[in-house]
Amino acid sequence: MAPFLRDPSLEPGFTEIDQARRNFADFLAIRRSTQLLKLGSAPEIFGRLKFYNTGPAQNPALIVMTITGERGRALVVLINADKVAASFAPQTAGRAVFAGTRTRLHAVQRRGADPVVRSSTFDTGTGTFVVPARTAAVFEVRKVDDDDGD
Repeated sequence: MAPFLRDPSLEPGFTEIDQARRNFADFLAIRRSTQLLKLGSAPEIFGRLKFYNTGPAQNPALIVMTITGERGRALVVLINADKVAASFAPQTAGRAVFAGTRTRLHAVQRRGADPVVRSSTFDTGTGTFVVPARTAAVFEVRKVDDDDGD
């Protein structure tokens, strides 16, 4: 890493610093607007938080976690540190957990500052998420029969 840090051609300029600031502001807006990120106690967090992509077959450049809520609602957070896009379908007992759900990129990221994160996708038929390289994406999940608005 040290050679990269010493390379003057890799020094960020105003554009890169401003983009990072705006991306961070989007994450703060997600935190403010999302009840599932405001759980009140450690037991509540441990009871609702689950990590996927674990074990010997995992993609070491990808973190996948879910936070479950009431009435089939959840958040799926994927952090892809790789140089290439990553796809992942969370599985439980050989079944795609989110197949058939209404799932989409968090509203803040859909209209936010980062054009790269907006290309993150979800395939409801297979329950597969695709996240671009070096991207952190937050998806909102609702059961198919949960039609109480956005």
